[in-house]
Formats: sequence, structure tokens, C-alpha cells
Amino acid sequence: GKGFSLLNKKTGRFTNYHIPNRSDFPNRSNVIYDINEGLNGELWLSTRGGLFRFDPSAKVLSHYVHDPENPGSIGDNLVSQVINDGTGQIWIVVPNDGINRINLFSNVFRKIQRKANVNNSLSGNFITRFYTDSRGNFWVGCFGGGLNRTKNNNHKDYNNFEHFDFDANDPKSISGNRINPIYEDRDQMLWFGTFWGLNSYDYNTNCFKRFQYNSDDSTSISHNTVESIFEDSHGTFWVGTRNGLNIMDKGTGKFIRFLPDDNDKTSISSIEIREIFEDSYGELWFGGDYLEKLNRKDTSFIHYLPDTRNKSDINRTGIEKIVEDDSTNLWLSSLRGGLYKMNRNKLTFSVLTTDHGLPSNSIKSLEIDDNGDIWVTTNQGLSRINYDNNEIKNFDMKDGLVSLEFIDRSSCKDDDGWLYFGSRDGFNVFHPDSIKENKIIPPVYITSLTVAGQQKYFDKPLFETENIELKYNENDFSFDFVALNYINSQKNQYAYILEGYDEDWKYVGNKHVTNYTNMSPGEYTFRVKASNNDGYWNEEGTSLVMVIQPPFWKTWWAYVIYTFAFFGLVFLLRRNELRKINLRQELELEQVNAENLARLDIEKNKFFSNISHEFRTPLTLILGPLDRFIGKLKNEEQKQELNLVRRNARRLQTLINQLLSLSKLESGKMKLRARPENIVKLTRLFLQSFHSMAEDKGIKLEFESDAEEHIVCIDTLKFEKVINNLLSNALKFTERGGKIKW
Repeated sequence: GKGFSLLNKKTGRFTNYHIPNRSDFPNRSNVIYDINEGLNGELWLSTRGGLFRFDPSAKVLSHYVHDPENPGSIGDNLVSQVINDGTGQIWIVVPNDGINRINLFSNVFRKIQRKANVNNSLSGNFITRFYTDSRGNFWVGCFGGGLNRTKNNNHKDYNNFEHFDFDANDPKSISGNRINPIYEDRDQMLWFGTFWGLNSYDYNTNCFKRFQYNSDDSTSISHNTVESIFEDSHGTFWVGTRNGLNIMDKGTGKFIRFLPDDNDKTSISSIEIREIFEDSYGELWFGGDYLEKLNRKDTSFIHYLPDTRNKSDINRTGIEKIVEDDSTNLWLSSLRGGLYKMNRNKLTFSVLTTDHGLPSNSIKSLEIDDNGDIWVTTNQGLSRINYDNNEIKNFDMKDGLVSLEFIDRSSCKDDDGWLYFGSRDGFNVFHPDSIKENKIIPPVYITSLTVAGQQKYFDKPLFETENIELKYNENDFSFDFVALNYINSQKNQYAYILEGYDEDWKYVGNKHVTNYTNMSPGEYTFRVKASNNDGYWNEEGTSLVMVIQPPFWKTWWAYVIYTFAFFGLVFLLRRNELRKINLRQELELEQVNAENLARLDIEKNKFFSNISHEFRTPLTLILGPLDRFIGKLKNEEQKQELNLVRRNARRLQTLINQLLSLSKLESGKMKLRARPENIVKLTRLFLQSFHSMAEDKGIKLEFESDAEEHIVCIDTLKFEKVINNLLSNALKFTERGGKIKW
């Protein structure tokens, strides 16, 4: 193969492009099987030596090959076909590995990492600094891996590094393998800061010269851990260390130290100087424990941030890096306080934190691209901040970042606008203009319905169904739904609402399942909408009408029965109530009648009592003369006859007394007057009054007793009444010729 050719349709001329051969793919890459155009006009070429992406405008050719150490690389270098599906996804046919999908939006972040057993690879993955010098060399410093140098190139491949390491036996080697700042002064001398001193580099001899702390020399550098290097517009060469600020005389190699002085408020406040920056006004700023500015007139320092000297504030707002935007605002990365913006004219500060959308408040480094947008790294990924509205877009490893954990001040922007950010696992290089937003609105589908833990199936797929019905006991269910966007699909966002139950939309991030429990019977509409990975929403979404049928005891005919039963019950209760009312009225009437009868009885008793008194008085008047008359008679026969009269009169008197006693009994005034009596004698006496009556009726009346005396406590009058009543009834109901024996 001879590569590929591009036809200019207007001129009819071809431009031929030859793919350079690689030592590991000799004569393979120019054998092209398929060419396809991407969304942005780039060309994709499938070859025997991997996959190629050609940018016609920038004339940049990118090569994708199989890397056994990278599970995200293509499955094999033999690629037979390439397809663009129209959504930004590139699908390639790899005969030895099936079908692979390339996420264009993640591949804009090129990953550069150390490759094991490759001599010209990076010396380490813990990347601390970048620098492009005036000779076109690209320098990369590592923590523990020493220094790397390669030529900057348009392909940004960086696969051929030259290494500079500390050699204990070579005093002209770099002083340590933990590289901090890299800087080129106005004389094109390169300077390197390490954990073991400051180093200058001579291109001609390829040797380093060391400047290290000497406790016996006050003109030596103040500390071996060099944090920052800068030559200002006045030609002053500044070196910041972990223990103070220095001005270096490059001619003599002598240092003047600036250290905090508690007795001098104009002295520098920071002990550790991490950043030195000169703004467009020529003002010199220092970042460390504090943000400070140099007063060039008297070499004093003005303190700005934080507002207090409190240690917790220092730990939070310690300054890592300073950059200036086109409006002369200063942007400051802080240890744990977020991203600060200083209005240079008003000298006021504002801050962006996680509350505004940053993934972390620990800002590691920052750069401003050619469009004015601010790029910041954190310990949770990379963020782009729109300069005009502070809108934040976050990127993570799903977007192609080499790591989430980026390194303090490990960043740079080259002359072509490419950005470099170092992490603990290599570095990313990309051009901000290559990051295109995915504006394709994804379709949304409801994929499944699960009831009580079991997936429910219908005649048609759920996404083709508009209405479903569930039984009353199928009221615990969950929906699964999906947005068909395969570009970083983990960043698809979802929102749903169950109309008839939810009051508002629920935004649930990338969660694409929802649960509802113990739902009441009724009609509901489940709606779901989604966005793609760049936040473009399908507001229409999709919906599903669902009806949960009520149980039979809640159906309309059940409620008709309940209605009739209710009114029937009301009728029965009313009838029962009326019956109770009638019964109550009858009882009240009976009570009135009883009261009337009681009053009548009282009146009768009064009447009988009164009439009895009226009877007793004349009878008493009769008995008195009768007793005297009987006492004067001599004739026994007459006397017996009159005694009979007297006994009957007294009998009548007893009956009258009984009537009076009944009256007392009913009025509750009768009392029992018991005393010991011989009931044999009394009974015989009471029987004598009934002999004449018994004789008149022809009834024989006899009295027998085993003893002549039997003493019992009785009320004599009441005992007499009992005897009289018994004898009266016996005589009344005994036929003539009968016999009553007592």
C-alpha cells in the first residue's frame, strides 16, 4: 500500500498522504482496508497496523494500536472496517477480537504513561512539572523518576524520552530525582528545582550545576526543597523554597534570604513559597501559606489572603498556583478552599467550591485556555469553568482522564494551546478545541416492569406499550428505563415522575430504576426523561399509563351493595330507635300510672285508716258497757251468750286493728314487737273464738298439743292474725260435717 489520497473536487487534484512506518508495524500501516468520515470531518482509516484518525485541517494523524497493558486499547491491530453510527460513536470490525467501539469524546484526552521495559518511555508516572523551552524541547519532571526530555511535536505522541537521573558518583548530574519547578530564564538557561537543591543546566556540556543549602553559609539557598523559580521583568531571579524566599545572584551564585519575622509586619508571612507570579501591571505576587504582593519601593510585603493568621485558615486557603486572565483578574488555586478569583482592580475575592459544582475544594493546578475558559485539576478529576457564566463541566476517568488524583502545580499550556496536566499515573495532553459537546438528544425507553421482585411480561415490549393494567395486589413495582446514548453512558442523567402520586419530578442522577410500594388502586402515568453525557435533555421523554385495578370489595358494584346495605342498616337502626322511643314512652306512661296507683293506694290507706279509726271508736264504746253488763249477770247461759258477743266484738276490733296495721305496713311504720310467749296457750285461746262459727257450720274443731307449754319469741298481735287467717280460711273451705284438727 501507498497510503491514501484526498481529492479536491473543485480542482480534480489529489493530495497523497503516506503513513509513516513504525518499527513494530513495518509496511503494515499503508495497507488501508476502509475509510470513513467522522462527525467533525475527520477521517478514520482501518489498516493492518491499527486504526488511524486524520484531521485534514490540522494535518494531524493519530494512531490507535493494541496495547496489552491498556485494556482500553483496540483489541487487535488488524482492523478491517470502520463505521460511524451518526451519534459520535466509531465502531470498528477487528477480525481477531470482534467489534470494538471508540468513544471519541474520551479519546480527546491523550494519555501518556510509563511503559514497562520500554527504554525511551517516561521514567515515572508521578508527574510533577512540565515545561517547553525555547529550543522546542518538552521537559517532564517526575517525583522519584527524575527528569525527562523529548521534542515537542504536533502528534503529541511523546514516546521517545531522554532521561536525566541523579547519580551519586557524578556531581554534574541533577541533584535529585524528585523534580519540582522547571524554568528557563531570559538567557535561555534552564533551571530545575528538586528536593535536594537548585540546578542549572548547560546545553553545551549536558551537565548540571547544583546550588544547595549550607548551614555554615548564610548566602546559600535557604532550603534544599525548591518549590518555585521565577525571573521578573526587572531581571531579579527569585527562588521559593520550603523554608523561605530567595533572590539569587546568578553571577556569583549567592542568595539573599527573606523569612517571616514576627517583629516586622512588612516581612513576608509565608514560610513556604510555592508560586511566584508577575501580573500584567508588573506587580509581583507570591503564593504559599498566604497570598502576598511585593512592594518594590522598600522590598516589603503586603498580605492579602487569608484574612486572618489562623492556622486552619492557612491550611485551607494556602495558595498553589496563580494565573491571570485577559481582564487582569487573578485566579488562585488553594489547598482546600476552592478556586479563588481576585478582581485586580477592586482587590476583592470570590470563590468557587463544591457548592458551585466543583468535584473537590482541593485545587491542584489551573490553566486558562485560548478561549478564556479556566481549567482546574483536583483530587477528584478535571473541571472546565466557563469564563462568562462560571458554568462548570467536570471530567473523570470515564472521559479518558489518566487518573482522578492530579498533582499540585503540575500543568502547563504550550504555544499551540495544548494543555498538559500531571497525575499520579501519567499525564493527559489535549487541545480544548477538540472537546466537542455531544448535542445529540438521546431517545428514552421504559425497558421493564418488575412486580414483587418478578419481571412482568406483556404482549408487546414495554417501550411499545401505551397502557397496562395491574391487579390490586400488584401494587409494589419498579420501572427500569434507559437513554440510548453510548457516549460515556455512565454520565446520562435521569428524571421521572409518577403522575397521580409524585408532586414533582425527581432528578436521580445516573440511576435508571425506581421503586414504588403499596400503591393505591387508580390510574397513574409514569413519565421519564433523560439527558446525554453532556447534559442535553430529552424533555419529552416517554410515558406509560398504568391502571391498578381495585379489589372486588372496592369495585363499583361493591359500593352499590355497600350503599344499599348502609341505607338498610340506617332503616333498621331508625326503626329500632323509634321502637325504643315508643317503649320509653310506654314505660313513662306506666310509671305515671304506677305513680297514680301509688297515690291512689296512699289515699285508700288513708281512707281505710280513717274509717278504721271511725269503726274502732264506737266498737270500743260498745265493749266497755258490754264488759260491765256481763260482769253483773248471774245467769250463766246469758253470760255465755254475751261472752260470745264480746269475743266477736273483740274479733271485729282485732280486724280493725289489722286494717290499721296494714296501713302502717304499707307506709313503712309497722315494727315487730317480739317477746317470749307460750304459743300452745295462745293458740288454744285464739281457737275458742271460732268454736261457735264451727258449730254453726257443723264442723268439728279440735286442738291437740304434745306439750302444754312451748315458749317462742313472737309478736303476739301478728301471731294472732296468722292464726285467725288460717282458721278463717279453713272454716271457709271445709264442708259441713268436716273436721279441722289443729
